[in-house]
Amino acid sequence: EAALEIVRLSEVSLLTADEAMRFTGEDSEDRAARWMLAHGTRHVVVKRGGEGCAVYSAGEYHAIPGIPVVVRDTTAAGDAFAAGFAVAWLEHRDVRRAAEFANCVGAAKVQKVGSGRQCATAAEIAAVCRKTGS
Repeated sequence: EAALEIVRLSEVSLLTADEAMRFTGEDSEDRAARWMLAHGTRHVVVKRGGEGCAVYSAGEYHAIPGIPVVVRDTTAAGDAFAAGFAVAWLEHRDVRRAAEFANCVGAAKVQKVGSGRQCATAAEIAAVCRKTGS
């Protein structure tokens, strides 16, 4: 019941495919995302690591490819992705553009070692965005 309330109140649900399937009890990313949409979430963003992400919305699906970079450390990459998405969403970008920016933030992060103060700078993120046109 609490899970349904969370989904119902969520504008965007951002999680990995494994998290989505555990949360919903469904056996695939697609079914889990569709379950969440059917129960109230307006958008589901599924993080796929180096493969990018998927955006599910009512009647829409976008597979956003990963950004090829030299990976040095994946520590905090998911958190960086989430932070990038939140920033873009709060700047009123649509869900697809927010996910594209989040991919850039994640790609910039994995090129550095460590987390916290070692996360990508705004300049490093901007450089990745320029390369991808995001």
